[in-house]
Amino acid sequence: MLHPAHFIVTPSKAPSPWIGTWGKGARYSHEQLHTMVVRGLNPETAEAIRVKRKAVSSETWWPTILPAPVHEYDCPIIQHRADGRLVVLGPAGITTTVFADGWARQPKKRKWGRQAA
Repeated sequence: MLHPAHFIVTPSKAPSPWIGTWGKGARYSHEQLHTMVVRGLNPETAEAIRVKRKAVSSETWWPTILPAPVHEYDCPIIQHRADGRLVVLGPAGITTTVFADGWARQPKKRKWGRQAA
């Protein structure tokens, strides 16, 4: 699983559901495990999905000619919504909504070069 090596946190912004701390070889972050215990979920048997999201420039650096790295997290599913999306417990122990295919945000293809007017 690819987790960011570090995060840049801005105190004035709302907390990100994607910032968490993991033990060596752990499936879930410490914050996820704590919230699961508080909610009465068993980490061994809880339904989960691998959530994927593209990195942002405040987390890591990559050459602009390459696609952004993709971070992956195992997240327990809290709720299946009627529109097909899922409410999951992010690595920070905060609930967030993701698409049924596991993407936190639908990936967009990058447009290269100048656009026709």
